[in-house]
Amino acid sequence: MRLSPRMSRECEFLVIGGGIAGVSCAESLAICRPNASILLLTESSIVKSVTNLVPVARYLHKFDVREQDVSEMGVSFETLVDQLEHISSSEHCIRTKAGVKVKYRYLCLCSGGTPKLFCGQVADPHVIGIRDTDSVLQLQRKLRTAKDIMILGNGGIASELAYELKNINVHWVVKDAHISATFVDPGAAEFFHIAMNELKEQDFSPVTAIKRMRYSEVLPKEETNNHGAALGPDWHRTFDLSGSACRISTTTQVL
Repeated sequence: MRLSPRMSRECEFLVIGGGIAGVSCAESLAICRPNASILLLTESSIVKSVTNLVPVARYLHKFDVREQDVSEMGVSFETLVDQLEHISSSEHCIRTKAGVKVKYRYLCLCSGGTPKLFCGQVADPHVIGIRDTDSVLQLQRKLRTAKDIMILGNGGIASELAYELKNINVHWVVKDAHISATFVDPGAAEFFHIAMNELKEQDFSPVTAIKRMRYSEVLPKEETNNHGAALGPDWHRTFDLSGSACRISTTTQVL
């Protein structure tokens, strides 16, 4: 059930965030507490949910991610499409950008993380923190006239970005002695590093089997929103990450 933005109300559980974490949290609460009032606050009318959940091992599951409009969701909890503006923890109340006040008993924050940029408090137009689809679109616009790029970080997005960039000189700065330290051990990371350099020298990309679901398009988002949902799996296959340089070179530096 979608809540009208003109209403102010109370709820027992307030979930903030329309990504996978927020929707999964609201759905789990609806199962565990079917009689409780649950409200999901999301900036975009397009939310992400998990489908086809299959256990593979004790702590490993396989699933698909589905994007849908909030109007297509079930009636197990209510939704409000608006942007969070202020939280008063002492009064157990929030205020949205449209002026809606919601009183809650329990608050679940599922709004995602913010990239930690090295430029500090001063915004630098040449420094972009990749987290959501909006930031990737900003990077895509800058790549059209760029010949060099520096990737700072050793996580999953940085690893995928270093591999997918084309027609641009890539300088990758990491703090570890090997790449992709978040996901693989040093031996496997060294193998990937050598394989990546060999592919760059041969100037072709391998044909890989994609076993996960891929999105065929980037769904539109309201202009009033400042943040999009997290990128999710295979995000780079939706975007053209080509620069303006003719030759490709990759330099990996260790801090």
